Amino acid sequence: MRILITGAGGFVGNEVINLLLASGQHEIIAFDRALPKLENASPEITKIIEGDICQTSVLTQAFAEKPEAILHLAVVPGGAAEENPELAWQINVEATKLLAEFAINSGTSPRFVFASSVAVFGKTKPAVVDDETSVYPVMYYGAHKAMMEQWLAMLSRRGVLDAISLRLPGIVARPEAPSGMKSAFMSNVFHALKDNKKFVCPISKNSNMWFMSVQCIAANFCHALQMDGESLPASRIINLPALRLNMGMLVDALYDSLKIDQDLVTYDVDKDLESGFGGYPELETATADQLGFKHDGNINKLVKTVLENLSN
Repeated sequence: MRILITGAGGFVGNEVINLLLASGQHEIIAFDRALPKLENASPEITKIIEGDICQTSVLTQAFAEKPEAILHLAVVPGGAAEENPELAWQINVEATKLLAEFAINSGTSPRFVFASSVAVFGKTKPAVVDDETSVYPVMYYGAHKAMMEQWLAMLSRRGVLDAISLRLPGIVARPEAPSGMKSAFMSNVFHALKDNKKFVCPISKNSNMWFMSVQCIAANFCHALQMDGESLPASRIINLPALRLNMGMLVDALYDSLKIDQDLVTYDVDKDLESGFGGYPELETATADQLGFKHDGNINKLVKTVLENLSN
């Protein structure tokens, strides 16, 4: 399969590309604003396209490669979207619509996999989130994702696109470099403890979140690219399964795995941050489970996977 990946130079994009190339069954068209790492490290990639996803000339170049599937990862994330809502609208909404239009007009009927987010649920959530839970975003990022889920589902119902939106939980461990993600602390704790450094956590020890390793995210995206469209729900939206963990559990698992015998983590609660990224309820993902999507298994497997990746 020939796959166009937007946001290919990002944290998730790199992992997906590595997994797809390892299978030896796919051709990759990597698309991002700049891809110097891929140019040097991945000669197996069929085509590298650098440019602005909002420009039709760049998208024309990408679709000249006749992709059979599209994985849309390019985004202005949470914190960055709040700081620059105009840019966020341009990338998260207008560019997504434009990409879908090119896919429709490509003549190849490509599968279109959209990286959505649990940010669509907002701050106020019911005791259990399941496939029927309504969205209630309060941040630009979550609202943009909710809009595009519905836009892509509508195009699929009209029979002009074969889209699926995957709602991503907290992904670990992102690089330490600034990401524009308000949830960066979920990854930064891994980096700090791996280096035996002190870490101040901005949410309380007993506050729950939904976690998934980037390796597991990549596997779920690859699954979505190839699954039978007839099996998808009418909504074309999937809540991915995730591990529900609180920070105390995660820190204890990291201490145990890294054999840390001193208390390196303290808690200085940011109430606004905790209201948005803590207190996540139980998650039931019957549709995703039935379709073969997976979480990391358990907390020890998650921690092991993430730490091994950080050591490579």
